Amino acid sequence: MRLINSKSWQMTEFISYNEVEPYAILSHTWHKEEVTYEDWVTLSWSDIRKKKGFRKIEYCCHQAAKEGLDWVWVDTCCIDKKSSAELAESLNSMFRWYRDATACYAYLADVPKDWKKHLAGSRWFTRGWTLQELLAPPEVVFYSDDWQQIGKKSELSDVISEITGIQAMYLNGADIQLASVSQRMSWAARRQTSREEDIAYCLLGIFDINMTLIYGEGHKAFRRLQEEIMKAYPEDHTLFAWGTVVPEFSRLVKTEAQELGQEPLGNKAVDDDGELFGLLAKSPKDFAQSGQFICYRDAKHFFRRWDSPITAPSLIGRTIRLDLPAYASANRFAVSHLGPELRNISYLRQIYSAVLLCGRQNGPLFTFVVIPLLYCTGGYYTRTREVVVSDQISFPHVDHNALWKWRTPMVVEGQPRYQPRVGDIIFRRFVSFMGYTRPCSVNDVDVTIQDGFIKALSPTRGRLACLMFEYTNKVGLGLCISRVGESEDGIGYLHFGVMPVDLMRPTLHYQTMDDACNYLWKNWQEAPYKQEMQLPSHTWEIQETENIPAVCIKSERMYIDNKQKQPVDIVDIVISRTRPEWSGNFPAPYRYV
Repeated sequence: MRLINSKSWQMTEFISYNEVEPYAILSHTWHKEEVTYEDWVTLSWSDIRKKKGFRKIEYCCHQAAKEGLDWVWVDTCCIDKKSSAELAESLNSMFRWYRDATACYAYLADVPKDWKKHLAGSRWFTRGWTLQELLAPPEVVFYSDDWQQIGKKSELSDVISEITGIQAMYLNGADIQLASVSQRMSWAARRQTSREEDIAYCLLGIFDINMTLIYGEGHKAFRRLQEEIMKAYPEDHTLFAWGTVVPEFSRLVKTEAQELGQEPLGNKAVDDDGELFGLLAKSPKDFAQSGQFICYRDAKHFFRRWDSPITAPSLIGRTIRLDLPAYASANRFAVSHLGPELRNISYLRQIYSAVLLCGRQNGPLFTFVVIPLLYCTGGYYTRTREVVVSDQISFPHVDHNALWKWRTPMVVEGQPRYQPRVGDIIFRRFVSFMGYTRPCSVNDVDVTIQDGFIKALSPTRGRLACLMFEYTNKVGLGLCISRVGESEDGIGYLHFGVMPVDLMRPTLHYQTMDDACNYLWKNWQEAPYKQEMQLPSHTWEIQETENIPAVCIKSERMYIDNKQKQPVDIVDIVISRTRPEWSGNFPAPYRYV
């Protein structure tokens, strides 16, 4: 650690931090013509004094000498920033250096001595690095542009709290480690740094984290910081409680008529740009509305049960694996949106709700944070920007025992934005009271029903995919999707084949559900119910009988960016029932899982 002698202006390097003598430290914002370490060791004294940045160093040294302090630390000239090793060591140590300083002076270069009208607008309150410089020292003395004392942190705590959103208790000496992760993140939500990586690095001391610095990694730095926080605070779910706070998930399908295609789907959701995320945020800005979230006081009873240990969050590749309390809401589908290439068409995704062990305390009522998770092909989950805070999930109505009973192993990962390709089939609705199982397909398509797509890997004619819907292990329905013929846009027409399956009735062709699926796959052109869909749109309905439930299939040909040579198909598949034959000695109805 290098320090400047406040009287002789000589710079001295202390190899061991234990040998460092009492010192004053300067907090400020960077401007043009700062005095760097290279300037200090190479320029003449007269040239150093000519630089605009020297004035605050001079102010700092005079103030320290007046208070009987022989040493001063100023980041502009006491760190050799050409040495990556020294820079990394300094940035990882900086919170401690500010905490241990005998005096800390905050120089507000844009605040005149008539400070009351100007303090809130100071640039000092908007920069990333000054956050730890405000919180780490036991006391901070603020000075105006001409070094007139404005006041002390302890005296101005209420004013500073209003400016920064930091609770006054943490400005008056309370240990910031008592604040939740999301509270600390919210303090940085409106702050900026010159380099993208620094918005992560400036928070290392706030979370008592050390990590390597890799300038050039960009936004990955903030992800690495969150990964380290997740390891250090495995029971603090506020790390995941970021986003737009709403009383109800705005993507929920509101009515059964919307779900079944009798009414159009709703408009775009609140703050919805179509992107889907993992559990970690992109930047501290995502925590702007999370400053009131705290950990559930009885969370330890969820995490530390001897009879069934809970899996702490762990990182595997880009996924996070953990146990969360989760449940299926009454509205089982959410509205997602395709990109502008397809006019932001809405389509349905299956949804679950995960309860985080954190929330808001309002008197005796503790309201939990719930994040809606969209179910994806492959068994993992993804999320949107919204977080739900509603009295419906709150303590004492819901306690740690109920949450423990809801625990579910989950894998959460961000999902890339869908990029449509020629020949794709997009399921606007895929709704059935029977469970969907056993897809088989050709190698030229990728079947991702839960994501809402059959993706065309190359132009394909003939059968594409075969799906089996099971009401019981003996009664069900087979559906084969194919392309046939030649259309003007070059990909042909969609063809659907439907075959009811009843293994309680003897047949020579198949004895099991697997056999039935294979039989339809091989004989799709001979399905008892079949239809070639006409362009530009077509609706095909199979009436409900004692042998088959009602099937409604709608298709609409659309074009990527309205280009005639880039067609895709938008499809609704709705399988429903009303007849008593389909409500008899069978399990209760359920939608696809």
